[in-house]
Amino acid sequence: MMVGASAFGEQPSEADASKMDADRLSEHFRDFVDEALDEGLLLPTEANHAAPDQLFRGRLQQAEDSGLSLTKAGCPMASVYDFHDFVDFRTYEDFLLWRQQRLAGNGVIPPVNLAKAYIATGLYAEARLELSRVEDEESRFLMALSRLLEDAEVPDIDIFQAATECGNTNSLWLAAAQLSLLNPAGADLLDRQLVTFRRLPHQIKIQLASNLIPLLDRMKHKLLAEKLLADFEPSVIQRSRGLSFGKALLDRDEAAIRQYLAYPEVRSQAAAALVRFGFPVDPSLQGELVDNALQDVQRLPENANVRASIQTMLNDLDDTSDYALLTQLAKLSTLRAPEMRDLLSEQFEARLRKDLLDTEGPANLAAISALAENRALLEERPESGDIFTAASEQAANLGLKSLADLFGGGAQASSGQVSEQAALAFRMADFETLRVLSREVPENPDVARLASMSAIMTQDKAWLQQAGAHVPLDVGTLVALIECDAAAGKWMLPSSIYSTVERIDDQEYRDRIESILGMRARAMGANSRTIELAAIPDELALIEASLNSNAWEMP
Repeated sequence: MMVGASAFGEQPSEADASKMDADRLSEHFRDFVDEALDEGLLLPTEANHAAPDQLFRGRLQQAEDSGLSLTKAGCPMASVYDFHDFVDFRTYEDFLLWRQQRLAGNGVIPPVNLAKAYIATGLYAEARLELSRVEDEESRFLMALSRLLEDAEVPDIDIFQAATECGNTNSLWLAAAQLSLLNPAGADLLDRQLVTFRRLPHQIKIQLASNLIPLLDRMKHKLLAEKLLADFEPSVIQRSRGLSFGKALLDRDEAAIRQYLAYPEVRSQAAAALVRFGFPVDPSLQGELVDNALQDVQRLPENANVRASIQTMLNDLDDTSDYALLTQLAKLSTLRAPEMRDLLSEQFEARLRKDLLDTEGPANLAAISALAENRALLEERPESGDIFTAASEQAANLGLKSLADLFGGGAQASSGQVSEQAALAFRMADFETLRVLSREVPENPDVARLASMSAIMTQDKAWLQQAGAHVPLDVGTLVALIECDAAAGKWMLPSSIYSTVERIDDQEYRDRIESILGMRARAMGANSRTIELAAIPDELALIEASLNSNAWEMP
C-alpha cells in the first residue's frame, strides 16, 4: 500500500479510497473464511496449505485457487498457457499497478509475462509489439492467441493443438480456434471447457465470448452460446458492444441487429444473421457477404476442415448469394481437389433441386443462370439429368431459347419440355423449329396446335394439312385456330372447321365465335349471297358431305 500511495500522491483520491475499502473487505473476507475453516464449517480442498502470494491492491490469493491451473506440471509451456496470475485484471489501472509492483520488486519484467498481462487487459497490439523482441515457442503461441482474440484469425491451428499436450483444460484455446475456422468440432470441445472459460481473466473472457457467441449461433449451437452469455452480469453485457451484439443475435431482435450494420467490425455478421433469420437485407450487403466468404475460404489454413467451413458459410446466404458464392468457389484453384469438387457439386445439386424441382412457382432465373455458368460442375453427377430437363423447360418458359437448347441438348426431352420448346418457338416466330418439332413429335397436342397456327400465319397449306391432322378438336383449340385465321386474314381453315365451331354453345366462347364468324362472312361475301329455293337440297347435300369428310382436307 505504501508503493501505491507514493505513486498517486500523499492525499489519496476518492477512487483510491474506494480501492482501499475493497482491500479491507477482501482481508475481512479472508478472515471470515479462516474462521469458518477453524470452526469446521468449510473444508479445505488441499491438505497442504502453502502461504498465499501477495497480489496487487493488497488482495490475497485464495487457497483453493491452487487447484485451478489450466496446465499440468512438467510441461515446459505450462506457465505460458496459464493466465491464472491475471485473473483479477479488469481495467487498465489493474495492469499499471501490477507492472509497478513487478518493476519495484525485480526491476525488469520478461517480455512473455508482460505480453500476457497486455493480453489479459485487452491490449493485443501492445502484446505483439512486446513479443516481436523474442522468437521462440512461447512468443509464437502468445502471438497466435492475440490474433485469435482480437481478430478471430487462426494462421496455424497446430499451435493451439500443441497446447492440449500440456493439459486437457488447454483445449479451450483449441476449441476457440476451431470455431473461428467454422469447424463444428470446436463446439463439442468448448462445451467441455465451460469451467475453464469462467476462470479466465475478465477481459479475455469478454473478448472470447464476443467472438464465439455469433459463431456458435451461426453454427446452430444457440444453447451453448447462451451458456457463455449467462456468465456475465447485465451491466457488463450492456457496456460491451460484442456481448450486446451476441445478445441481440440470441434474442433474434431484428431492430437491434440492424443497428450493428453501422459498425464495420460486426457489419458482415449482422447482415448474415439477418439473412439467416429470414429478414430482408440490401442487395449490396448480399454481395459483401459473398466477398467476405471468399476471403474467409482463401484464408483457411491448409490443415483446416474446409468442408465444414464452406457448409457453414453457405448457411449464411440466401439463394441468390448462394449461387454467386458457389460460382466463385468453383473458380478457386485451392478447391480443385477431387473431394472439394465433389463437395461443391453436391451443394450445387441440392440447391438447384430445391429451386427447380421441389418448389412450385415462377422460374428461378438465378438458378438457371448459375447452372448455365457451372454446367460442368453438375455434369459430374450422373443422377442430375432431371435438373437439366427442368431447367430447359423453365428457360423455354422465360423465352431463353439458347439456354433451353443448351440444357436440353443430348437428353431425351419429356412431353412437357417439348411443349415448352414449342411455345417458346411460337412466341419468337421461330417457324423452322416448329416445322422440325411437328415432324419429330407430331402427336404432341401443343406442337400440333402451335404448328397449325404457324402454318396459317405463313400461308403454308401443306404444313397446315400435315399438322392439323393431329390437332385435338377441343373448344379452346378450335377457338384459338379461328382467331389465328382471322388475324392472318387469309381464311385458310377448311369450311368444315367453321361448321364445327358454329355448333359450339359454350357461353364462355360464344361471343368470340360469333365475332369471328361475322368477320369471315363479310370477307367471303356471304351476306350478299342468295340461294334459289330449288338449290336448297343441293346446298344441304354439300354441307353434309363436308361434315362427313376429313375436317383438315384442303378444298
